[in-house]
Amino acid sequence: MKSTASRQNRHLARESRKIVIMMCIVALSVLAGGLLVEYMNSPQSSENQTIPSNGDVESEIRRSVVDRVVSSNREPVALYYRRAGMSSEQFCCVGTVFNYRDYGTVVMTSEHLFRTDLVGGQTIIIKPLRPSVHWPLFYMGRIVRTAADLGGNDAVMAKIGITHNIIQPFSPYVFSEAGTNFYGDVVIKHTKIPTLRSLVSGKEVRTIGYCQQIIENNNQVFVMIDYPSRAGQSGTGFIDDHDGLWILHASPEPDIALPMLEECRKLSHVTNVTAMSTVSGPFGGNYD
Repeated sequence: MKSTASRQNRHLARESRKIVIMMCIVALSVLAGGLLVEYMNSPQSSENQTIPSNGDVESEIRRSVVDRVVSSNREPVALYYRRAGMSSEQFCCVGTVFNYRDYGTVVMTSEHLFRTDLVGGQTIIIKPLRPSVHWPLFYMGRIVRTAADLGGNDAVMAKIGITHNIIQPFSPYVFSEAGTNFYGDVVIKHTKIPTLRSLVSGKEVRTIGYCQQIIENNNQVFVMIDYPSRAGQSGTGFIDDHDGLWILHASPEPDIALPMLEECRKLSHVTNVTAMSTVSGPFGGNYD
């Protein structure tokens, strides 16, 4: 009897501890939930916001991707990099895969992925973004078109394959400073390009004008669009109504972007512009 009573007491003690632990978990959950609601309802200044890591950017991109086909001959992809000493790859940016007449299946993205301030070479892994697309593992292979071949634009084209290829840094797109901005219609061969459509989200964005930047003492003109972007979204593909492909650059630093945004609101025909990013292009397209 004494042994039975002892076992019952130990059982009751264990159950009591479980109840206490569960009550603590519930209390912490309620507290955390209350803090989260309070945080979300409180005003947040841009100075106090934490800049997300590239992993956070990847999650945001994957949440925004639309599974329907935006362009029948272009596929949005996620790019990952691996450098010497890394145990696994890390998310880098976005790219666009398509068939090119001279090289077969290629991927295009921003050339600053290979900027010369990076130390050592890197392997680029290519994975699909749309949930319905299932591929074997692909890698970025030989570079076949650089900015020098693409009118000085911050863009690069490479073949894709199933074997590793270490690409050494070569891009001049290391540092740049804003030059003169021109607000108004974007025109390619007398054809107005009022909007672009994201290959990732399928959403339409407005063109605002042109942005001239200084890259290694060379003036380069990009097209400005009303679109918020940040590091990790570079390389995102956009298309226009004439089948031209455009490549996104990550948003400039706030001390550059905010004055540009205010200037745009004062001087442009688009008074309700909400954000500013730049794109290179067009690549391909029929504007005749």
